Amino acid sequence: MPLTRVWCLFELLQTRRLRADDSCLCFCTSSGVLQDGNAGIEVAMALAEHLSTVRLEEAHASEQSDKDMIFKLVDSMPGGFDAMNQFVRHIISS
Repeated sequence: MPLTRVWCLFELLQTRRLRADDSCLCFCTSSGVLQDGNAGIEVAMALAEHLSTVRLEEAHASEQSDKDMIFKLVDSMPGGFDAMNQFVRHIISS
């Protein structure tokens, strides 16, 4: 599932910092880009269910130093993890 690894969180953070529009995040599946209608309804529903409850502060990493660095970046931005979680939920509701 997406956004469970800390480096995915880092990429999301950078995307949010560099692009403010809602089209900045695409979800790719084995059958294509979800937003282009190239995924089955089961995939779309499973992804939406996961992302509606994901807590980015629970992301994990194989290197604790990576996790510490990325969490520090998220904490330093306005709203921290709450803002990042809301950003993800906003993207999937669009």
